[in-house]
Amino acid sequence: MPLFASYLFVQIPSSRESQVRVLKVPGVINFVGNQLGPLAVPEKEIEDVRSVLSERIDCSPCPFLNIGERVRIIGGALDGIEGTLVGRGPDTKLVISIELIQRSMAISVYGFNVKPVGASRSAAA
Repeated sequence: MPLFASYLFVQIPSSRESQVRVLKVPGVINFVGNQLGPLAVPEKEIEDVRSVLSERIDCSPCPFLNIGERVRIIGGALDGIEGTLVGRGPDTKLVISIELIQRSMAISVYGFNVKPVGASRSAAA
């Protein structure tokens, strides 16, 4: 099973000629980018993925979680608790707020499975 379904990573010169050659490959639709054109994935992100895969560490695809996004804890003693995602990795926290009194508390959710509120798939924080 592909780690990132529907994506193929290529390393090519940034010339228009190279891009056109890739776009002519059957099944290729477009490059990831913005209105100005294709954008390169940072080498550090590619190397991080390669390192995990080369060590044969158990991993699976999961939804991308944005800092500031509303998420829900899935499973464990905190199952169903919702809040705002803050931080990444070991610093991942869930901010739980009581809107009426404008007060919040933060709990560490590193290692818990969380998913965006309204989504059906889980992700490890």
